[in-house]
Amino acid sequence: ANQLLTEEVDGRPLLFIADKNTPPPSWPKLGQICSDSRAIPLVVLPDSSALQTTTIEGSINPDGVFESYHSHFYPFSLKYLALSLMRVLNRPAGKHAGKLDHAMPVACMIVVQFYSFYRYLSADTLVENLVAKLEDSGATATTLLEPVEVPFLKLSEQDQQLPEELEKLLIESLQLRHGYDAKKKVKVSDKDQKMLEMETRLRACLHTHQDAIQNLGVGLDDCRQSLNPQLLDRVMSLRNSGPTLESPGEESSFTWNEAVKQIKLVSLDVDRSEVHNLLQTYHRSGLLKDFFETALPLSSANSDAVRDDPYPPPEFIANTHVTMAFAGRMLSAKSLASKFHKLQGCKVAVAVTSFLWSPTHAALAVKVSPTTTVTMPDGSLEQIPVPECENSFSHVTVWCAPGAQAFLSNRLPALVDSGEAMCVNIDPEVTMMGTIRFWNQQNQPIQI
Repeated sequence: ANQLLTEEVDGRPLLFIADKNTPPPSWPKLGQICSDSRAIPLVVLPDSSALQTTTIEGSINPDGVFESYHSHFYPFSLKYLALSLMRVLNRPAGKHAGKLDHAMPVACMIVVQFYSFYRYLSADTLVENLVAKLEDSGATATTLLEPVEVPFLKLSEQDQQLPEELEKLLIESLQLRHGYDAKKKVKVSDKDQKMLEMETRLRACLHTHQDAIQNLGVGLDDCRQSLNPQLLDRVMSLRNSGPTLESPGEESSFTWNEAVKQIKLVSLDVDRSEVHNLLQTYHRSGLLKDFFETALPLSSANSDAVRDDPYPPPEFIANTHVTMAFAGRMLSAKSLASKFHKLQGCKVAVAVTSFLWSPTHAALAVKVSPTTTVTMPDGSLEQIPVPECENSFSHVTVWCAPGAQAFLSNRLPALVDSGEAMCVNIDPEVTMMGTIRFWNQQNQPIQI
């Protein structure tokens, strides 16, 4: 076993352990390194005691304003974050290569930033997204090796709750980090008063509960006893049954499908004329009088070029659609292709249930049919399932005020709850038909 782990190929070690945190921004570079060195990457993760999806509601802007309508999630537990913070603060000053130790004024908030690099990745899809990014950058055979999982929390501590004040503070730190990222204030500065205040509070709370936090984690020896046999097992699996990777320039059986790599999202495209017919019906009825009195003066309706169009672009959306899923959030591009491939070009029923609007956005709330009927090559009809919309607010954006970003229509349900937006029920529901399509990074429809 030792001989196998130290064996060299062309003067290079057979196994190279990169003892380094590799958050999502570094995945493309890691994939390129694997491609250049003809290496097969092996993922090492904490086990399920730490690998748990954490959802945080709300965001705190740099000016201290709290916005409740934001929802963000991460693939690691808050216990994982707490123990990571404690271990950084326990490092002796000057002993860490990156100087990330208790002597750094904003060490805790830098750890929170690293945790936040994984935002919008769930525990269930972390590996899938990592593999996709590695393959996009040229790494091959990424699915050959099952990830290594090392223990993180003691079995006796896994059901224990964090102290309430610590849990609330960890959530607040993630809300603040989210707010800073949303405002493009990425750097953690030791001159930023808001960051320093959060750092001070975190350190004080961690110090108060340091014994309980440090008792959460398994020891280094336990991790080694778990890691080493798994590494040997993965290397032996390649020795016994792995493929031979081709030299650069030769065609590889692991080449990523070029078309799949282009996928940005999957949409359910609804004909604009159907949407506008519905708007006209409710415009004439007077039910949406307040909306049109707000929207039409801000639109291009009085322009000579659009005189024949009562709801002209760009304020009224030209490509009306339901966004079913994005690549890179919950699912990789490869997963989207797999889930929706049979459905591309198929018609799917969409039931409109309500109309929501604010001074800047308007959208139709919809229910997407869970099934649709597809004509098979032999001419027979087959009913197949339609994957659920990834967005918790399934909708068709129909209007945005000048300068407003369309994706912010996701906020409408929360704004309705807070009294900052209106909702008109569509009763009875109106059914429209949409077409499933893939879109690339240039926002063009593509065929997979």
